[in-house]
Amino acid sequence: MPRLGLALVLCTLSALLEFVAIVGAKYTYRRSSINQAYPFDADKYTKELILNANANPNGTRSVPFYPFEGNKNVPEMLQKEKWVWRVNVTDFAAPNAAGGFVDPHVVNTVYDFTWPSGGNFASAIGHPMGSFCTTTLLVYSMPVNVTNRYTEEDTGSADCSGLFGEECVARILNDATLTDPSQSCVNATVEWSDLPECADTLGYTIEQASISSLLTYEIADLDLRPGDGFMSFTTGAFHGADSTYYLNAAHLAQVMLIDTSLIGVEKGGKLSGGPQLLCMRVNATEMLSEGENGNGGGDADDSENGGNDDGGDAPEDRENEENSTTSEKFGAATTVTWAAMSVLGAVAFSM
Repeated sequence: MPRLGLALVLCTLSALLEFVAIVGAKYTYRRSSINQAYPFDADKYTKELILNANANPNGTRSVPFYPFEGNKNVPEMLQKEKWVWRVNVTDFAAPNAAGGFVDPHVVNTVYDFTWPSGGNFASAIGHPMGSFCTTTLLVYSMPVNVTNRYTEEDTGSADCSGLFGEECVARILNDATLTDPSQSCVNATVEWSDLPECADTLGYTIEQASISSLLTYEIADLDLRPGDGFMSFTTGAFHGADSTYYLNAAHLAQVMLIDTSLIGVEKGGKLSGGPQLLCMRVNATEMLSEGENGNGGGDADDSENGGNDDGGDAPEDRENEENSTTSEKFGAATTVTWAAMSVLGAVAFSM
């Protein structure tokens, strides 16, 4: 599979930039107000639909984590503070969406955090200095027998070792560990899929993915409050009777690395703590592989390409659904949206 090209452009809030990949799948990266987490080209009505949809998701999952665990540069109380990472997935009608469908729908996936102290993100962090780094794995297909490693039994935590293996997780964290207090959030120097320890899981997953990349960004400067989304994925329009896109998003393994070790470091001080890898699936029920139901995604050790499951309930039957099966293959254009206040940017992926 050819490597993906990545273009990044930053500009002021007075402009909206958009890059469209020639291959037809559109991915945009955006920093703007969180209340504007939607595709660049969405009209006002569709923007309102997206915001309302996230408030009433069809599927949602929340997992706890401790973002400051091990960071001796912050108060002990903060080190022990439990936060919650939530992912919402919503299928909704978008009458104004392009595509020529009689009943156009889109699916929106949103990440958010909640924290016990309330207030805005800056007050929750408690320190004016340092970065809250996040790296998100953007992958839109995953073999069934990799996806199924994360089960309902795993949903009480964000631990990724069951999904990718302890050695893979340890290597990712080791490579992501920062060593210089003057650093800001940095991109991974090696794709996770290229790590030998991850060859049987992420390595095969990326081989089968229609598109994948790692997006790293700092979110400490976001004007966020508990429950405000900070990242959004919105599919292109599809026929409303097709449940595939919702099911794809609901079953997809969501993977995000965070690092708060830069927070609280005084001038001349040393880093403390390190990165954490967080994983979840909104719908963690077991998926059926090809041969069991005639559809389904392929296994990581059997076929060259994963299959595609077009089964599932119709959209009108999916309200608040949390149990269904699907493949992990996106076929429509998808917009990736980040939310922040001061800078606006766009990213284009192309093969």
